[in-house]
Amino acid sequence: MGKLIVRRIYAVWNWLIAAAVVAQVFLAGLYVFGVTSIEAHAINGSFLLLATLLGAVFALAARVPGRVAGSSWALFGLVVLQVALIEVGNSTGIPLIKAFHVVNALAIFGVSALLASWSRAFFAAPKRADARA
Repeated sequence: MGKLIVRRIYAVWNWLIAAAVVAQVFLAGLYVFGVTSIEAHAINGSFLLLATLLGAVFALAARVPGRVAGSSWALFGLVVLQVALIEVGNSTGIPLIKAFHVVNALAIFGVSALLASWSRAFFAAPKRADARA
């Protein structure tokens, strides 16, 4: 598969992740306001964990510039941290730890939006994409 095709797949994948992050916030809001259970939020979170791991692997396969690939791995790390904040908060009984789950969500949103924005360059000609990203 050509480098340009792999980069375009990577770009679409980043936009899918960004959309899933927005959906995640919406699902959390539905839970907070008593409309639904936390299950949909947890399921989408599991999808995000897998999706960000695959996104980081796609970054390597697409041979994107270092800061883009590094940001993809950082996004995966933030999602792992997101899970850890809830699990550690629940196991220790310290709500303050779980409160950082919301703060970390802001970082996840920011990095996913940045990656989606950067990935638009991969629909340009390959030389231009390397220069812009």
